Amino acid sequence: MLGRKLAVNVLAVATALTLSSCAQDGSEPVVIAADPSDPEQWVLAEIYRQVIELDGRPVGIVGVELATASDKLEMLQSGEANLGVFCSGTLVEGENPGEEAKLRAQIATANEEDLGVQDATYDAAAGTLPGDFMTLDPSPAQGCEPEDDGGALQNPESTRGVEPIRGDNAKPEDDIPEGQPPEGQPTDAPPTDALPTNAPPAEANEQETLPRNIMPVFKVGLFDRGIRQAMHKATRALSTEDLQKLVERTKTEGDPSRAVNDWMMEKTGMGAELQRIVEEGEARDS
Repeated sequence: MLGRKLAVNVLAVATALTLSSCAQDGSEPVVIAADPSDPEQWVLAEIYRQVIELDGRPVGIVGVELATASDKLEMLQSGEANLGVFCSGTLVEGENPGEEAKLRAQIATANEEDLGVQDATYDAAAGTLPGDFMTLDPSPAQGCEPEDDGGALQNPESTRGVEPIRGDNAKPEDDIPEGQPPEGQPTDAPPTDALPTNAPPAEANEQETLPRNIMPVFKVGLFDRGIRQAMHKATRALSTEDLQKLVERTKTEGDPSRAVNDWMMEKTGMGAELQRIVEEGEARDS
């Protein structure tokens, strides 16, 4: 339900921004792309929404299903949004497989906490961006971790957390009596787990995870130096622990704005007017 609630709350705002050609001062409205079924994306989008709003810019979040970093980048290129928040590693994985292979080889002799690997992954991610988009220095925070079933949002429109569909005739392994071969296998055949296999050990199939530092991506010329500095301050202030706590609070409260505002005031000294957030919350609930 969280994803649906957030989408309804902000989609109209972003649509209005898209339809208006420019703000009163001539600046382009800011439209942030985020997947409403992913609370981490909404937390990150809300962080930058509040920072940008402090500058007086019209800004909103548009909710759309974004299964991959490539989907989000494509949305930016289409002009449907002009800002998205990415994770360096997933952007490289989706857009630059050649660099991905090099980075995995580098990680094999280091680890994802190695700052050299993090910097190299960020450089590769920034290098994948189209020429009319740019980013800031990456956040120390890492995100984009896959949700397990226990963390999936209970959103009826989302495919997250859905159990695999079994065929009508399928049987769980527990239904096969002990010592009895699976259906269709001769009774004198050796057990399937005793058959030779050429498959490599499980460890050999595991791939090293690329660092996934948070990085905002936006259209060149969208922001002046002042707002970029404010965005940079928020980006660098965010830690992985902060992000995890913000996500958990958002899951509980159903909206990231209060949690983000509290974090913003504590960690950066910036923050949108709390009364505005209270009034918006009351309006949403009415």
